[in-house]
Amino acid sequence: MPQISSVLIGYPPYILPTQKEALNYTTSIIERVNKQAVIYNNPLRTGFDLSIQSYKDLIDNHYISGIKEAGNPQKISELNEVIDSLLIYFAGGEKDLEKKICLGYNGLSSIAGNLYPLEVKQWFDSLLKKKILKTIIY
Repeated sequence: MPQISSVLIGYPPYILPTQKEALNYTTSIIERVNKQAVIYNNPLRTGFDLSIQSYKDLIDNHYISGIKEAGNPQKISELNEVIDSLLIYFAGGEKDLEKKICLGYNGLSSIAGNLYPLEVKQWFDSLLKKKILKTIIY
């Protein structure tokens, strides 16, 4: 039986929690599963958007290993300015991937990657390498 190393925590649609309710919800899951967590924020599907401050509170108080931000891509840049933790920032899909990498995304959650894992990994790695080279050169 495979071991579960982390959990993906998203927010249910239609409920529209307050930021405090979302923090309580997320914290209760993290404490019960006792695993690292990836926070999935998808405001277009849920109607709820986790704030930068709520992200910061979760990261400061729990073992958050990653974030899948499907809302405003700029949020990753803003978040990097206020936290010290090294996280995996998952882009949800391939759309505007190069732009998202420039904003700080360093991981990919991809349906295409399930179908063509080697090809998508090679492509994604080449985009990451290109960003690193640009950073070193400039």
